[in-house]
Amino acid sequence: MKIYAMCAIVLLFFASFIPKPNSETIPIMPEDNIWVVAHRALTGLDQWPENSIATIESCIKHNIAIIEIDVRETKDGHLVIMHDKNIDRTTTGKGPVKDLTLAQIRGFNLRHKGEVTTERVPTLEEVFKLIKGKRIYVDLDVKMDSLASYTKIAHLIKQYKIEDQIIVFSYDNNEIEPMHKMFPHVSVMPRVRSFS
Repeated sequence: MKIYAMCAIVLLFFASFIPKPNSETIPIMPEDNIWVVAHRALTGLDQWPENSIATIESCIKHNIAIIEIDVRETKDGHLVIMHDKNIDRTTTGKGPVKDLTLAQIRGFNLRHKGEVTTERVPTLEEVFKLIKGKRIYVDLDVKMDSLASYTKIAHLIKQYKIEDQIIVFSYDNNEIEPMHKMFPHVSVMPRVRSFS
């Protein structure tokens, strides 16, 4: 519980330093309001699977300020939105994301509260297409360590011109400087933990 409280405080503090969007299509959020952050893009309505397109659309509809999503890489090098190392808990399939191809993962449905849905595991590119130009920021919790994976993310961010909508979450303070060089126009947020 302490970890979640600390993360919430850090996100609220960090929100005041997020650069304002340069694009005229993205309205600037009021500075005097509290920014709501949706962990795994869940709005609290409990209607859609975590990290799904449906719940991201709901976040946009309900004016959520920031969505936090988890990024992993498939066996064939695609970036997908999945919190766990394995797809067992959240889909109808089984196995580690890194050992499955995108086609294999997309062959399974996402689960919500144990029930099978029509939602599929989205790719990072699908999320970027969806949020581009919308009034929302995306906090990327990148679950890979390879420079090649970060390079793919940087390429997609540049391709969709969404630098002013992205925050990259860092687990290692030593990564901040190299990440800032890779993402010069993207906010990088270090993780804060309570060790007590």
